Amino acid sequence: MELIPEPGREQKPPVYVLKRVVHKPEGMAAQVITDVPVDYSVEASGEYKTVLIKPERKPIAVQTVH
Repeated sequence: MELIPEPGREQKPPVYVLKRVVHKPEGMAAQVITDVPVDYSVEASGEYKTVLIKPERKPIAVQTVH
């Protein structure tokens, strides 16, 4: 799985939008749903307070790291 930045319209307050892309496993795989931890970091110009991951679009608070 990977997260890809998605260009979008300017929003107030600024929102960073990512698209979730899931890759099928190679070979045989069990038909189960598995939680997968996600970590994403980027140097961004601007003050983002919220991230949306498509297709769910549930808001996630931005964590600033210095």
